[in-house]
Amino acid sequence: MACQDWNPRPKMRSRLADQAAYTVRRLVPGDEETLMRVTAVDYRFEHDPATTTTSPPLDLEAARAFLADPTVLYWMAEHDGRPIGMLHCYLLRLPHAGGPNEILLHDLGTDIDWRRRGVARTLVEAMEAFMASEGIEEVWLGAVATAVDFYLACGFVVSGEKFMEKSIDS
Repeated sequence: MACQDWNPRPKMRSRLADQAAYTVRRLVPGDEETLMRVTAVDYRFEHDPATTTTSPPLDLEAARAFLADPTVLYWMAEHDGRPIGMLHCYLLRLPHAGGPNEILLHDLGTDIDWRRRGVARTLVEAMEAFMASEGIEEVWLGAVATAVDFYLACGFVVSGEKFMEKSIDS
């Protein structure tokens, strides 16, 4: 199955003169090697890459299982074949609805060298275009404090005050 390319602004000029063109596409089964390349550099997408450790390498079978999961949606931005951003979310099916009717935005990141160039916003727009095409009306996330202004600028609204997590030792 081929990847799903999406370019929201094919004729728009870059907001920054030095920004070269990049593309955004959704990874689908068959894109396992691409996913492995993205995860190999995902530490560069963190708030402070200097203090973030690299993720363990993703093997082919794990990449295949991840992309085969029907609840997983994963977009990447790339420039000249190099991953420069990613958006990972999940389709959620509520008991009172037939199909997926919400999305949980799990992770969004831009390479440190590509920040403030519209990459993250373009990834969000790709997710929103998918949502519109599938009739999905709501997306939600837990935002870190440093990302709140970005999400507000993308049209998100603050809907609660607490976000909690718990780690379970195995």
